[in-house]
Amino acid sequence: NERSADSGSLNHQGVEANHQYSKSFACEKALANLFQRSVHPKLNYFSLLRPLSDLAIARLFAELTPYHQAFTSCNRSWREGGEFSWEKRWCCRCDKCRFTFLALAPFLSKEKLVNIFGKNLLDDTEQAKGFDALCGLGHHKPFECVGEVEEAQAAVQRLHEMLHRRQANREQWIERMVEHLIRSAERDPGARPRMRRNVSD
Repeated sequence: NERSADSGSLNHQGVEANHQYSKSFACEKALANLFQRSVHPKLNYFSLLRPLSDLAIARLFAELTPYHQAFTSCNRSWREGGEFSWEKRWCCRCDKCRFTFLALAPFLSKEKLVNIFGKNLLDDTEQAKGFDALCGLGHHKPFECVGEVEEAQAAVQRLHEMLHRRQANREQWIERMVEHLIRSAERDPGARPRMRRNVSD
């Protein structure tokens, strides 16, 4: 369980709703205390990934090429059609697929991403509202196990920098969605200042 699980999806009248509470540090500490009281005082319960953000994990995982065809983070693929298909382990229509693709995009080539997911989600205009929500643009964070809004923004920022570093060889596979997110941030008065400043600079 990573650091990002501490981030709630919605704050309503001062109360944070975090559907990932069972993965949060607060829950981890509560379970650790329970195990030490009920099982053994020296039994420690903790997550080795706790200090890491989702983006940090994505950067490390991008280097583990042998496992790129052996993982999924899509819940929908497990329940659609009644039987799980490993060949269709990414639905490419849900928030988890979008966030995983976005988190890996700064660290993998288009070819490697398409090989994992089966398509380029950043070149699909029907995904725009979903990416908006991940970046906190006009929507609250999705009620899914996805990273923090700031992490999605940081991934967009990194992709934006890639576009500007490689003017001679434009990264067209990411350009459409990145430019859309830039324009959304500039139009949205409620956009977080970091997104508006970093992405539009």
